[in-house]
Parts: sequence; structure tokens; C-alpha cells
Amino acid sequence: MHKSNLQGMKFGRLLVVSEYGRNNRKNVIWNCLCDCGKMSTVISNHLTKGNIKSCGCLSAEKAKSRMTTHGKSKTPEYEIWCGMIKRCLNENNKSYVNYGGRGISVCERWGHFENFLADMGPRPSQYHSLERKEVDGNYNPENCKWATRTEQARNTRKRKDGKNIVVGVSWHKATGKYMAYIAVNKKPIYLGIFPSIEEASVARKAAETKYWGKPGKEELCIR
Repeated sequence: MHKSNLQGMKFGRLLVVSEYGRNNRKNVIWNCLCDCGKMSTVISNHLTKGNIKSCGCLSAEKAKSRMTTHGKSKTPEYEIWCGMIKRCLNENNKSYVNYGGRGISVCERWGHFENFLADMGPRPSQYHSLERKEVDGNYNPENCKWATRTEQARNTRKRKDGKNIVVGVSWHKATGKYMAYIAVNKKPIYLGIFPSIEEASVARKAAETKYWGKPGKEELCIR
């Protein structure tokens, strides 16, 4: 398939310098020089769709500006919003590969914290986290809700014995979070600790593709 040559083109603050390679989805990745002087690598469609316009400095400047205006920079909702933005747009974020790296995006409206808060409302309690109803869907008002750990667990398919599970994910009692893991050549590989069962299952799914070439037959996905 012919790829568009973006070399020499400017997108926001980013100047496309050269081709870096391709990701697992065969999307072209480009080396880009930001106006601030930093280099970064960005997927083609993130550039052409305007999802990424700088190495991260632009988002940092906007976030700083918002912090001085909406007065909610220290709230749980703001921290959750920041985490969502980083997972989808910041390639240096450890969770990017499981979100932005596989095509999960944040709707344009939610690029502003005020809109996110207006659509979602305050978090009902400290036990609620942001959940996407469709695990492969994007972050937008129609696909997101506040959900407790119990509610998230209900969104898994059930085994024959009726117990809710996600293969490769277990509850980590010491931290009160979810641990993801995978076995390769009969040796367990630790994938990390995650605040929600959804994020842990996404990490597990990505690991199956990475180590096995495709999702496992026994995988149970968040709906």
C-alpha cells in the first residue's frame, strides 16, 4: 500500500524530518522536530488528523494555562483527565502503547478539562474510575462512564462456574489495584499494576499480540 510522504511538511509545531519505521499495525512513524528544539516520533494519522501538534510542550503550556483558570487542578477528576490525555497522546507515557499506540484517541471536545467535567460530572466516590464501555473504543461522552471495581468486573464474560474473570489479570490486594501478567514459554512475565480492570485487560491483550502474535483464545474482554 502506498504511504503518504509527509517528509518536509509542518503540522502545528512539528516539522517532519524523516521516516522512523512502522508500528505493529503497519502505520508509518515519523521523526519530527518541534519548534522548541526537541525531537519526537509520531504516527502518520496523529499528524494528519491534528491529534499531535508538538513534542508535548504545547499540551504542557495549555495544561498550565487551564490550571490557573478552572481552579480544579488538584481534584481527582483533573488527575484522571490528565492520565487519559497522557495515555492517548504522549508517546513517552508507559501506557501509550496500550492506548494511543493502538489507535485509542480522545475526542476533540475532551481536549479541554472543563468539557470533560461538564460531560462526566464529579466522580461519585473515591472507588470510581473512568471506564470505556467498549474497550477498543475512544474516550468520548458516549463511550465513557464512572464505574466502581465491582461494576467493571461485571463487564467481563463469565466462566462456566459463574465467576467473573479476565485471563491474565488478578486483584492485587496489597495495592488495591489490578495486576496483569502473561506466560511465555511457561515463564510468567509481569506486565504491571493498574488502577482499573479495564486498563489491566488492555495491557494483557497488547502483550498477547506482542508475545503470541494474536490475542489468546481464552481472553475475556471488557465490553
